Amino acid sequence: MSEHATTPLEVLHGHGLLDEIDRYFATHIATLDLKAGPALALAAALVSQRTLAGDVCIDLADEGLIKPYREILGDILPALPKWLEDLRQSPVVALPGDYRPLVLDEAGRLYLYRYWALEQRVAAAIRARAENAPFVIDETTLASSLDKLFPADTPARDQRTAAMIAARRPLSIISGGPGTGKTATAIRILTLLQQLDSKRPLRVALTAPTGKAAARLRDALINADPSYEQLPFTELTETATLHRLLGFRANGRPAAGADHPLTHDVVLVDEASMIDLNLMATLLEALPERTRLILLGDPDQLASVEAGAVLSDLCAGMVKPTKGRTDHDSAAPSLDSCVTVLRHNWRFSNSSGIGQLAAAINAGDADGALAYLDDAQMP
Repeated sequence: MSEHATTPLEVLHGHGLLDEIDRYFATHIATLDLKAGPALALAAALVSQRTLAGDVCIDLADEGLIKPYREILGDILPALPKWLEDLRQSPVVALPGDYRPLVLDEAGRLYLYRYWALEQRVAAAIRARAENAPFVIDETTLASSLDKLFPADTPARDQRTAAMIAARRPLSIISGGPGTGKTATAIRILTLLQQLDSKRPLRVALTAPTGKAAARLRDALINADPSYEQLPFTELTETATLHRLLGFRANGRPAAGADHPLTHDVVLVDEASMIDLNLMATLLEALPERTRLILLGDPDQLASVEAGAVLSDLCAGMVKPTKGRTDHDSAAPSLDSCVTVLRHNWRFSNSSGIGQLAAAINAGDADGALAYLDDAQMP
């Protein structure tokens, strides 16, 4: 720590706990409320740091997160009740719904206003899509097609569940690790949807957050199904990044939106774990109410670069995923009924060495993972 460090921000910067950009932002915020003590500047620095790290907010009530700062600053960092009260008294900090640089909710989560507003937009759009009335479909055709595409004797009944959700709901989220058949399931779902609407070719958009992921999606679809080119989909082989699909211009604004919505019947997004909060908000606002949105991804891989891990939140925090149900209630659409987790691995069994190693890594069990790696008998 520099001997010239005099302010709490400089102390934390000297210990390597704050970057220069966090200190600069916090100093600027502090100038907007000259009566505020260190509570405001410290909170602003921490929310800046967490946002740059990919989070949309900081939970000030999370003692594990705050502990390193408290150990260095001691009594300079107020106790939580006093800290929250000081922030609520500041004209720079708003309650949810007000327009100020920072937003503090009742649970003690502090946001930059931009990301609080984006989170509200995404949550409202996801909720509306999940609660939308299910599609009216021919149940006889659905049952027949499901039996052909997803036979009852398959070891992965969750794929059939995912297909039923995609057929009935405007929103379908299919999560699973490598080898669980997300892409294969998507191919069959597209075939199923076309069979349910056989009078016209469906307008399908195949997209992903990056060009490489979009190209992999196209190649996987072509190579996985020999009859691919014969399927009556319009522009099925034309995949694009989300930015291209939404028509982002040089000024950073998309051509597609609520006033100029996409015209597709189905939008299938691969590697959805890479979609940040801003991009997801833009996509949702560009979708007509009855366009099917199918999100594929593994929340344990390929996190978004910008703030907001939307797929991870949907799969882990906001919903209770389905677990291989064989049927699906079409009368009560809700967010938790839109998510399917594919658990059967077609590349290796969960009881194999690599399966147990993967489970330990995903669970954050470092000791267990190292034990498997050190085990010479592990297959």
